[in-house]
Parts: sequence; C-alpha cells; structure tokens
Amino acid sequence: MSSSKKTKTSSDTCEKLRFYPGWLAGNEEEFLCRMAEKGWMLKSIHGDTVYRFEKTAPAKKIFAVEFLGKRPSVAEEIAEDCNAGWDYLG
Repeated sequence: MSSSKKTKTSSDTCEKLRFYPGWLAGNEEEFLCRMAEKGWMLKSIHGDTVYRFEKTAPAKKIFAVEFLGKRPSVAEEIAEDCNAGWDYLG
C-alpha cells in the first residue's frame, strides 16, 4: 500500500514523501491526478520518494507511472515517450 507524508509546503511549492511498491503504479497515477485537480502539478521526483509540486491552476491531467528498472533500452523508451508528447520527470 502506498503512503504519503507531507514534508514541506509554501504558498507556491509542496513536497510529499511517498513510499510505494512498483506494482501499485495505478495508485500513484491516481494520487498525481488528484494533486493536479487540487492545483499542485508534479515538478520533479528525487530519490524515488520525494515528490516536488508547484502551485498551478487546478486541471484534469493524465499521468502514467512506469517502473523502468535497469533495462538497457530504458533511454530509448523514454525518448520515444517524450517524442509522443509525454514529459519525463524521472
């Protein structure tokens, strides 16, 4: 089960500490969609657990979370996804 803990918040930024197993990617996608609907857009992820958000206008967004691991083709897969219009926040 994923869990979330707020670490820091200011008027225009927010950090949350998240722990989740890779097989619960759908939970993370839902979490990121809810945050965007509240006006917090994911800016970056650090160390696989610290999610940094910035304040934006509330919006409906679609997020995709994928566990990439250490496969040799990861860089090519990321490039293909970015060329298809996705943003890599890695």
